[in-house]
Amino acid sequence: MTLFKKGPVPVRVGISFAAMLALVCAVGGEGRIGLGLLYAGLHELGHAGAMLLRKNKPHCLCLTAAGLRMERSPGLGLSLHDETVIAAAGPLGSALFAGLAFAAFLLFSFPSGDLVSVPHGWLSWFLVQSIWLNAGFALFNLLPIRLLDGGRIVYFTLCRYMTEANAELWSRVLSGGCIVLVLAFAIYQSAAGKATLSLWAAAAYLLLNT
Repeated sequence: MTLFKKGPVPVRVGISFAAMLALVCAVGGEGRIGLGLLYAGLHELGHAGAMLLRKNKPHCLCLTAAGLRMERSPGLGLSLHDETVIAAAGPLGSALFAGLAFAAFLLFSFPSGDLVSVPHGWLSWFLVQSIWLNAGFALFNLLPIRLLDGGRIVYFTLCRYMTEANAELWSRVLSGGCIVLVLAFAIYQSAAGKATLSLWAAAAYLLLNT
């Protein structure tokens, strides 16, 4: 990985991340992937802001083929409440940006507010993509899967009511069941001819990082 130390938070860029960008640009998806990276970064900024509020400065931002990930500073213990707030900050930030984009769409883009019949123009394209990407980030990361923010929220919530060992067990069971459902849905959509690249990318991300 290449480490860039300038700025408040160091950034690590993996070779796999550069390869993924090259592949996406080769197939003509640079516009959407650019927006995706922008909003993934804003999602991580939500976590970073919550960390700073809880006196836990982010260690670095890692960019890999699996996405963007904010790493925590080692050695500082936080309460279960603080951990839950930090985990929830990313999805909440994404939901906020989706809401702002939706409000802007209604105000400036299309009088009827129809999200299905997308109007012409770069502004309308930008706003519609912003709505779906941010809503997707928020909903996907709230799934109760250990790798995601939702899984961390579930684990820290369970720790309030049971031992850490039992919380670990039940969070793993819930996470595994949710991954099976995601894969089953992807297979079903493929059989029906309705599967999308983003759906299989999400399924592959969960499988490769479980």
